[in-house]
Amino acid sequence: MKFSLHVTGLELIINITPELYADLRNYGYSNREIAMEIGIPQSTLSKKISTWFRNGLLLDYYNVYLDKLMYPIEVCILVFNQRISIESVIYKKHPLTVYFSPIPKPTYFIYRRIYFEDHYMNYSFYKNNYKDVYRVILCSVVEKTLIPREEYVNSKIELNYNDDSCINSSYIIDEYDQYLAETLFKYYNPPISVKGSVVISKELTSMMRDSLYRNHYYRHLRNKLVKKRIIVRDLTKLEYSILLVYTNSLSKLIDIIYTLHNREIIGGVDQVNFISTEPVIALIHSWINRDKYWRHEVNHEYFSETRYDIYLIKQII
Repeated sequence: MKFSLHVTGLELIINITPELYADLRNYGYSNREIAMEIGIPQSTLSKKISTWFRNGLLLDYYNVYLDKLMYPIEVCILVFNQRISIESVIYKKHPLTVYFSPIPKPTYFIYRRIYFEDHYMNYSFYKNNYKDVYRVILCSVVEKTLIPREEYVNSKIELNYNDDSCINSSYIIDEYDQYLAETLFKYYNPPISVKGSVVISKELTSMMRDSLYRNHYYRHLRNKLVKKRIIVRDLTKLEYSILLVYTNSLSKLIDIIYTLHNREIIGGVDQVNFISTEPVIALIHSWINRDKYWRHEVNHEYFSETRYDIYLIKQII
């Protein structure tokens, strides 16, 4: 890809924008190449980039292929009819991250690691009390993780179900890789600010030597189990959400995402975690445009054999 291609639109733009910068970096261009093509010193570009990240206009995001890890990752969705604590109905063993949505009813999305002994020992995740207070609407292992390609200048989202280009299936991961990948998933869903990156570094280095962390990331995870990209999210308009979608085909799921994006209901998609592919049951980690979401006149055409629910995530536990 050269800078003159219509994908970048660089030949028409004098001052580089956060959107254009993110597109170019995600296509593989270095800061040096971008600065040379625009005709500005690399130091000037670096100052712009630092300002964009500091102000939250750009965010680093590490996509983790949950379906490729050593231990399976399970997702459980619990809906409550009372505002009691999640700790009162589940055991704390192996929770990876928990998302909370209060609308329309208190709902928890629980990602957790499944140990092999849990399966063979028939380990129970739920306590026996308060069974009348909640119901489990879904509890299953992530079958496949799909990572979108976003173009911010042209406002496009591309989804390719067969894109396993960065996966080395012959590589066998170990406990360090699993821990590091889980930590990246926990802290980068949703993506975090520059200040948040410091917190991650402290947690990782407290559990493993800095040299060990770097070795496992660069030799075992990067472009194998983890894919890094730069994303653009207007946090003044967008709110983190999870879409739970049931439909009869992958093509229809893609049509739903495209339609919601074109109607500006969705402002971005971080990743799609499939619970099932036939029929499709998927969790879409995405960003909802608040102004569009609350307006009844913002709608779309009917999709047959399809239903979806949008959960605005208000807290991550």
